[in-house]
Order: sequence, then C-alpha cells, then structure tokens
Amino acid sequence: MTTIHDRIKERRLAKGLSMEALASQLGLKSWQTVQQWENGKTAPHRKRLPDVARELDTTVEYLNQGIGPDATEEHAPVRLIDAKASAGAGRVVFSEDTLKTLMFRRDWLGRHGITDEKYAACFEVDGQSMVDAGIPDGSVVITNLRETDPHPKKIYLVHTEYGLIVKQLVHEGGRWIARSRNEADKARYPDLLVGPEARVLGRAFWCAFEL
Repeated sequence: MTTIHDRIKERRLAKGLSMEALASQLGLKSWQTVQQWENGKTAPHRKRLPDVARELDTTVEYLNQGIGPDATEEHAPVRLIDAKASAGAGRVVFSEDTLKTLMFRRDWLGRHGITDEKYAACFEVDGQSMVDAGIPDGSVVITNLRETDPHPKKIYLVHTEYGLIVKQLVHEGGRWIARSRNEADKARYPDLLVGPEARVLGRAFWCAFEL
C-alpha cells in the first residue's frame, strides 16, 4: 500500500530533487518540512498541494489517491468506504460513499482472490470486540466483496439489524452466529444471531492499524 508520503518521495526522487531543493522551490522555511511529509509525520496542507504537485510534475489526484497518469499498473486503488464497521455493540448507519482510496499491489490483491479492485473495499473498525483476532479499534480492514458465502470461523463484514459489523461467523445448531474475539471482555460482547435479513458484504482478509 502506498500513501501520499510515499508518492511525494517517489516523485521527488524521480525529478532528481533533494529535500532542500524542493523546499526552496516551494518557498518553505525549512527542508525538514519535506522530510516530515515523507516520513508520515505531517502532510502538505490542502491549499499547498497544487504547488507541490506542480513542482513534482504530477497532479493533486495522484498525490492524494495514487490515481492518474503517474499511477503504475502495479498498483490498484481500493475504496475506503464512509462507514465504520462496528467491532463492538454500537449501532452503525451504513453508507456507500467513498472517503478516499488506498493503493495496493495488484499481484497482492490477486493472491487474495481480487482480480478487479471494484470487488474490494476498505472499512474503518469501531470497537474492541475483535482485538484477539488482530483487529483493534480504529484499524482498517479490506474486504473481498465477492466472498459472500460464509465459511465457519472466517471473519466477515455483515450488515445486520445491529448495524454494520465485523465478526467471526460460526455455524451452530443450524444457525449462523456472529462471534466476537475478545476473551478479556467476553461478557461485554455476546454472540449475535445472524438473522435472515442480514447481508454478508464480504470476507475481511487484511487489517492495518496505527501503532
């Protein structure tokens, strides 16, 4: 996955510019500002992005989202959907509006069964019920939207009467149950019955979070 920080560095190096040279061309007081952009501590202000794109011979769209003439065929944009998938007990309103896109290698997506990025979507997770599955509060998961037939003990994004949830699906007694993975706080996160009105949106197969 590439970020705006990676793309600024990539374009600066492609132009043969030092951090000092780029800072000078942008009228910055210190080259450390560019260093902070590239190491992820900060990012250019929205009003400054057109100037950064101009000096790097690229577009704002490419720096922000990795799309456009400078995007390589090796990477694909995956939508970050404007909805939080609950990994707790809260109720969530589902919206399919796209916040932005995240970039992933096409060959990596292919290994997870995604040959077209339209069948993938990223969601932010809200809650700690899946922490023992490696999905803490505030993390982002990628979902394969083609894998909507549940398999026992796999983790899925499901639209239910409880809202949009990320849970492990378990088949018991002829019923599907959405199960949390937080042994330290198990009483707080009881099993949820996946009723007939529920819709499995896809299988979660990757997670990232800020340390």
